[in-house]
Amino acid sequence: MIFQWLVSCALLAAFLLTWRRVQQGVLRPFEGVIWSVVWFGAAALLWLPETTTVFAEFFGIGRGADLVLYSAVLFLAFGFFSLALGIDRLERRLTKLVEEQALEQFRRER
Repeated sequence: MIFQWLVSCALLAAFLLTWRRVQQGVLRPFEGVIWSVVWFGAAALLWLPETTTVFAEFFGIGRGADLVLYSAVLFLAFGFFSLALGIDRLERRLTKLVEEQALEQFRRER
């Protein structure tokens, strides 16, 4: 029970931080809604753990905890992959920008 309250406080903090970031313009409102659904979904699963077992049985997995673990691993892998793609895209844009600036400076110095 203590674990549920602690995690609930953390989820509430994540929810509040999400909407603070929306107000600051860091996140778009649509992204704020998506993250809010994630936080409230996690809270629902935290307080109603038997629902994970129902979903697990539907997918042919024995226990709800296993379903949560498998899902977490998949989402984390997807998240890391997306971050790696984003970093690669930023590196390419930065390289292109530095090349353009170097060429412009070279032309000015000539």
